[in-house]
Amino acid sequence: MTDTRLPLEEAPSIVTGEDLADLLGRQHSELRTLLCRVPLLHDGAREDVFLRARRLLAVHLELETELLLPGLDRVPADFRLDEEVVAAEREGLESIDFDAALARVAVAFLRHVGVLEGVRLRGQLSPPAGEAVAAAIRLWDGRGDAYLGNTWSDMVATVSEQVVSGADSASR
Repeated sequence: MTDTRLPLEEAPSIVTGEDLADLLGRQHSELRTLLCRVPLLHDGAREDVFLRARRLLAVHLELETELLLPGLDRVPADFRLDEEVVAAEREGLESIDFDAALARVAVAFLRHVGVLEGVRLRGQLSPPAGEAVAAAIRLWDGRGDAYLGNTWSDMVATVSEQVVSGADSASR
């Protein structure tokens, strides 16, 4: 998400709710692109792009869960894409069943984007929120813990731990 040509200390900082909305919008766009690429690829390339999309999706969803969900009155049942991603993981990457599962992931992701389009944080982010964003950006860019786990549930748990611990360290 950040410009990888910049030194790490020059990565753009996210300090306001508006900055966060821009970041999440860019993440939505990148995830949409990756999910659309997977069906066009085969073998190792297909696996690489799917695994990258899955990792980024885990980071993105956890960031939104930490910062945006508390502002929603009611969280839609299909907010998380857990069941769809797990179903895709179970299928052979070159199978029609994988393609069908991936299509369900993409549809669930688009529903997810629609739910969150209108949810915004306003003004300055609190120090814990800023640290959670920084932890998520490090994970998104591959500068955090490189190995998040082998399965979707492992990834979500590891990302959650790192994003929440980033927020917790700022509140101490």
